Amino acid sequence: ALESDIRLTLPARPENVAVVFRDASITYRELDALKQDQRDFSASFNGKKAEVIEATPLGQSSGRKLAVVLAIDTSGSMLPDNIERAKAAADAFATRMEPGTRMGVVAFSDQPVVVQQLTSDQRQVRAAIGGLTAQGDTALYDAVIQSSQLLGKEVAQRNLVLLSDGLHDGPPTTISQAIDAANKNEVDLYTVGLGPGGDENSANLQRMAKETGGEAFSAAPDQL
Repeated sequence: ALESDIRLTLPARPENVAVVFRDASITYRELDALKQDQRDFSASFNGKKAEVIEATPLGQSSGRKLAVVLAIDTSGSMLPDNIERAKAAADAFATRMEPGTRMGVVAFSDQPVVVQQLTSDQRQVRAAIGGLTAQGDTALYDAVIQSSQLLGKEVAQRNLVLLSDGLHDGPPTTISQAIDAANKNEVDLYTVGLGPGGDENSANLQRMAKETGGEAFSAAPDQL
């Protein structure tokens, strides 16, 4: 694969950036935004220095759009407080998206349910988030699979933002199946762990993010 032959030196915590080289291109994606230009980047191919032609934010280069699915844990383990805090965090995320960003909402407990198909109507997305309630088990890996399949239909940069305590307690779906679905559909998975951290559940969230090109975050309930 091309990406395995590329080494890109970046400043700390770069913006969502598409870096275009003379003979190839790759993308580097993170959630935090900083303003950068091509002078802030260097690259090499198989150990040989490569010229960086330009570096522009994703969504501004070649008209590339952004598609995001918010997958929110609505299982009983999110009670009594985490569900409301997760909803507040998801709502704040939705309001910060650029106009025209396509967003969808998947809630998961005993099974994943698409409560909002991808749309550029921010009001519909926020209404879907606001109506969520918590009960039942946690089909976490199934939610990743279904969300990835939704995003796979989008002609855009595909990001899945998963808010959960990290516990899969439901169908016999495996974490490997979830990771494979995300990669097959070229989805970057960003996880927000709502548990105490340092346990197997947190490790599962970290693994999914790492193996799909995303990033894992841990947040205490009072930090959401």
